[in-house]
Amino acid sequence: MSRNLFVIFALSLLGASLGFAQPAEPSPADVARLRIMWELDPKIQRAGEPWSIDPSSREAARQFFRAVYGASEDVPSGWNGDAATGTPGTTTAAFKEAVRDRVNFYRAYVGIPADITFNSTFSAKAQEAAVMSSANNGLSHNPQVEQPGWSFVTANAQEAAGKSNLALGPFGPDAIDGYIRDQGASNAVVGHRRWIFIPQAKEFGTGDVEAQNGFPASNTLWVNDGRAGDARPNTREEFVAWPPKGNVPYQLVWPRWSLTLPGANFTNASVSMTRNGAPISAVIEAGNQSLANEVTLVWLYDGKSGNSSDSHERPDADVAYEVTVSNVNIGGATRTFTYTVNVFDPDVPGNDFVATTIGTPSSLTAGSPSTLQVAVPSFAGGFQWRELGTDPNGNALWNAEGGLRGEIDGTASDYNLIVSSPTASGSGAYYLAHPTPILQTFTLPDTYMVPPSGPTDLTFDSKLGFSSQTQVARAEVSTNGGKSWVTVYEQRGTGSNTSPADAAYQSRSASLTPFAGRTIKVRFSYDHEGGSYFNQTDPSVGWLVDNVRLTNVMSVTPVSTSSHQSGTSFSYTPSSEGIKILQARGMFFGHYGMDWGPISLLTAQAGSSNNGGGESRIINLSVRASAASGVNALNVGMVIGGSGTKPLLVRVVGPTLGVLGVPGTAPDPALAVTRGGTTVATNDNWDGALSATFNQLGAFALGDNSADAAIDISLPTEPHVVLVDTQGQNGVVLVEAYDKHAVDEGSARLINVSARNQVGAGADVLVAGFVIEGSSNKTLLIRGVGATLADSRFNLPGVLEDPQLVINPLGSSTVIASNDNWDGDAQIAAMANTLGAFSLSSNADAALLVTLAPGAYTATVSGVNDTTGIAIVEVYEVN
Repeated sequence: MSRNLFVIFALSLLGASLGFAQPAEPSPADVARLRIMWELDPKIQRAGEPWSIDPSSREAARQFFRAVYGASEDVPSGWNGDAATGTPGTTTAAFKEAVRDRVNFYRAYVGIPADITFNSTFSAKAQEAAVMSSANNGLSHNPQVEQPGWSFVTANAQEAAGKSNLALGPFGPDAIDGYIRDQGASNAVVGHRRWIFIPQAKEFGTGDVEAQNGFPASNTLWVNDGRAGDARPNTREEFVAWPPKGNVPYQLVWPRWSLTLPGANFTNASVSMTRNGAPISAVIEAGNQSLANEVTLVWLYDGKSGNSSDSHERPDADVAYEVTVSNVNIGGATRTFTYTVNVFDPDVPGNDFVATTIGTPSSLTAGSPSTLQVAVPSFAGGFQWRELGTDPNGNALWNAEGGLRGEIDGTASDYNLIVSSPTASGSGAYYLAHPTPILQTFTLPDTYMVPPSGPTDLTFDSKLGFSSQTQVARAEVSTNGGKSWVTVYEQRGTGSNTSPADAAYQSRSASLTPFAGRTIKVRFSYDHEGGSYFNQTDPSVGWLVDNVRLTNVMSVTPVSTSSHQSGTSFSYTPSSEGIKILQARGMFFGHYGMDWGPISLLTAQAGSSNNGGGESRIINLSVRASAASGVNALNVGMVIGGSGTKPLLVRVVGPTLGVLGVPGTAPDPALAVTRGGTTVATNDNWDGALSATFNQLGAFALGDNSADAAIDISLPTEPHVVLVDTQGQNGVVLVEAYDKHAVDEGSARLINVSARNQVGAGADVLVAGFVIEGSSNKTLLIRGVGATLADSRFNLPGVLEDPQLVINPLGSSTVIASNDNWDGDAQIAAMANTLGAFSLSSNADAALLVTLAPGAYTATVSGVNDTTGIAIVEVYEVN
């Protein structure tokens, strides 16, 4: 039997077992002792102000779920114990905080005090109970009596088991979801949910164990702090319900609904429900479930089973459920309670969506502070802002070749994220599997800016192998730095153990247009939604991903990020002139960031005291092209920026290039420098007295008595054109402009070079060179324009219909950046407008924003598939 056949026949679906158990009410003696434990605990966490949220606002509920619930997702536990030996170990403070956050998230959502702290003594004892549950693969609130054969039943474990919600299978924040869900025949009274929702509670503790070596994960959540009998605090509603009144994400709506009222009698109560106005079933499961005078009614909605762990279906549009609980006796009076639960998809903004945006100031000056206004959602408790820079080293292609390049590996430790076979191409692919049924991910390390307009896509090669129908492969995007994720592609397994979902790699794609104008993170996840699953880690099982590519996006990195800000404005001092990319987001409780708002492109002007000292400058611009006459004559534009005049050495070199080995050079070029159509200087053959200037500026020497052209000239801060006259003898020339000033001398500087010429095939292309000198990086806008030149503004015949642009270090084949079609990139369009560059009417033209270190570079314009025609190459200084 072949190995492949063996793998197929050996495949099996495993069931994921879950278990939960809730504690009994405390005795008076327990209450007294628990309070003493609280008083003596030296490490108690103080939560600060209670959290609150108004779920009547759909957007507030949406952002609360994405920011706060999302912050407690995927936090590594760091557990360092061992179930096999009964070693409790511990989890990290960050993981405990994630569990606490999840508890307070739910309490805030139902409108009760959400300031639960974790008592270190409770947590230490709960940790012993958690490892006991995992080691014995079972749950018991009284193991000394109920489970006499169990191992590791310490006094602390025994005590914690009796004071806690217990879970086997899920752990950490996921266990809190399980307690609120409360599925299973033994949980019809939703005891776990009710313990978490006691309004009087102040302190909990958590113990958590990850699945390890065949031992299941477990959680022990100490919920009995002895305060259940205290005076009831104020709550948002008179009742405590799950799901609560207002807007609720569909992921948190499960079959069992409940309503809790202090002192209520539900003996004669009835429940009726409608969905979008149409009646649906509501079957009472349990009534008069009392815990410290908090009495609960439980029912199942719409014919669903209490054994199901499934959440509400993802709605195509919001779904309104009206609930009416009638004939409730409270203090001898009969009352009726009616409320509406609006179930929504938190990935979809509603009509009340409010983005956090930064206003455009009337002026912005480099080196000077400006006050910028921020539009913050009314439910935000403040905001945070950041400045972004473009990252020329960012990757838009990820293919696992050569190992990880910063990808964040969120997979289990017992298999490798990267495999060498099978791949879609090359020697590596990403692989996600479920040796244990928990979320598996890998996240691209870059942050990408999606342009405000134009097509943008995520494409990848995908092969989903043997997988159950509840094992789900997803490509996801985050707009809040990875705290929450939006699904842009999804594929479920088939459940077959004879045929994989995909026999071979398939090309998949997802549009990024919904994220226009935003910054995003990208990850791939393989999730298990309950039930059976394939647990093998052979690459025929699970999900393979290769050749991940993002098109028409730009990698960005934070230049600086503020701390939490209050109010609606902040002070910003741009460090240099040019385009600045800023972004802001609202905050919950001074710590939990909402979605980053749309990017704001602001332009900082040069300050009056800015003399250029200490900054980098372009000190040399050059263009190499084949010069001709007539409509195809070579025209090289130069723009001097700043103030004053700029002394330059301008050359047109032809014959000397031939001596240096360049074929087909023009034997006798001449130059003319014009300004506003008026000729201001000319030269045919250069003056030998300029040799000293060549040497001083580092320009290569010209041949003795050669027919090259050169001129020493001082030009004002205006646009100029260098016209090349081949004098009837066409050929290749090099047009150069050298800045004679030192980097820190004067304010006038070279800020732009452009050249229009016929672009040929092969080596006969259009090349612009430039040299950056100084101590800091320089951002440039570089364009290769052909198709636009045919529109009514220019009416040029024979244009290069599809130019492509490549940036290289001088003398190197290494590609720093490249572009074929600029596709209407809004940031590039905005920068071009700011710099005074003409707008591009064709998406087929090429354009790039690059930030380069000091050095020498070339920008080459050629035709796709060696096509030919007239084109312009342009290099603009941005800052």
